Amino acid sequence: MDNEVSLKLYSPLTADWIPDDAESGWDEPAFYDDPEQLTGSALVPYRDAIEAALADDMDHTESGVALFKYRDGRVCEKVKSIDVTVCCRNGELMGCTTVRLDRNLTETEMRDLQSYLSGQMSDGWGESFEQRKIRMDGGTIYVHFWQEDDFSFEIGSADRLRIQTGPKKPVLPHINLAGPDGNIYAVLGKAGQALRKAGQGEKVSEMNRRVYASGSYGEALGIVSEYVQTDFPQAQARPRPSPDRGDGR
Repeated sequence: MDNEVSLKLYSPLTADWIPDDAESGWDEPAFYDDPEQLTGSALVPYRDAIEAALADDMDHTESGVALFKYRDGRVCEKVKSIDVTVCCRNGELMGCTTVRLDRNLTETEMRDLQSYLSGQMSDGWGESFEQRKIRMDGGTIYVHFWQEDDFSFEIGSADRLRIQTGPKKPVLPHINLAGPDGNIYAVLGKAGQALRKAGQGEKVSEMNRRVYASGSYGEALGIVSEYVQTDFPQAQARPRPSPDRGDGR
């Protein structure tokens, strides 16, 4: 597809190394007291073995996109495939999730996608994969795509340019509502004048129409506040008249 977009999300990678001569009697990291943790550059020599395990795992389990399509939202319609592998960046081995889309994501959709993938790394696919034995000469490694401390995805600089930032919201002009207490026509007049001065005069008719159709003064002020920034004066304390208790009290 000519308009296909490909995003790469990088994430930290660690692994537990369990030597064959471990005295524990268990070969699972959860039961081995002191596994050696491999990170960054120490994982680079194991790249081929990890990639082979990932390829085999993807062949025998549901793919990321198969899981993703069950979620609601427009972002699901854009995702064509999700592939998880590893790659070297700055001399370190990292997780690399490639997402292929039929069109760009908005910032909100990008956050939703990363939230979904984080959940898959921690409690879904990643939780299953980290229990997979990857046999090496002299021992076994167990690879973790999820990290408990400060896990996040890094988006490549070129990929960040493909995320739709959307139009910037116009700055709302400011008005002070001191004076026209309870007079919605005076409020509209000030708001309309501020909008025209800010070059947003085309919004005045729409604002007036919505205010005239509102059901209360409070609702009307809420509508006005969508078009201008409003400073409401603090209500001044007014002396309350003493109740007439009569001469006999």
